[in-house]
Amino acid sequence: MSADFKALNSLLDQLIGLGENPIELDFWRDFFHTLNENEKKALISSFTREVKDLETLSRKKNPVKLDRGKAL
Repeated sequence: MSADFKALNSLLDQLIGLGENPIELDFWRDFFHTLNENEKKALISSFTREVKDLETLSRKKNPVKLDRGKAL
């Protein structure tokens, strides 16, 4: 398994964890193998931005409340 495909799988797993539809994301796993190297890197970059955006949105909806004196 190539490093790019591992990176894509990791990003898609993160998106599933953030509530995205796993069936739709399986399409991208299959489609990835039809792309050239530049397209693969662009797809990974796109999913990286999406993960960051969803994580930011998730934090805004559910802010972490820190309790002074307790370990994180």
